[in-house]
Amino acid sequence: MDLFDDVQPSKLEIARDAYLLKGYAQENEEVLLADLAAIISQAPLRHMMTKMGFAMSAAMTNCGALGWTSDRKGYRYDVKDPVTGHPWPKIPVSFQQLANQAAAEVGFKDFQPDACLINQYKMGASMGLHQDKNELDFSQPIVSVSLG
Repeated sequence: MDLFDDVQPSKLEIARDAYLLKGYAQENEEVLLADLAAIISQAPLRHMMTKMGFAMSAAMTNCGALGWTSDRKGYRYDVKDPVTGHPWPKIPVSFQQLANQAAAEVGFKDFQPDACLINQYKMGASMGLHQDKNELDFSQPIVSVSLG
């Protein structure tokens, strides 16, 4: 299976209950990127620390009522940005609409995201094998959008 064989929007089930919506964000790319820049100006990207004290290679920030953070105390969701002490920026309408539409496309009606983790992968950055287990409600989807 070639995940990148075309750029036409399509829905592909890649594992049980895991879908790839190819090209789904493409038509709104300019608005998404502008909203992303606004988030980053309020809550800059940073290399969070792992529990072991190592800097993560991917730079991260958040928006929404909750933000995912990591430091020597561990991984958790928090209502405030630990760098600025301010609440995370609100999830932009463009992000909410994309998440709502993508979730509905695979059977989750009326999805309302409360957290949006933003990762930036530059050359050499990676994300190790992991499972998202911190969520309190597994009846809701995790919507992941990749740009670039």
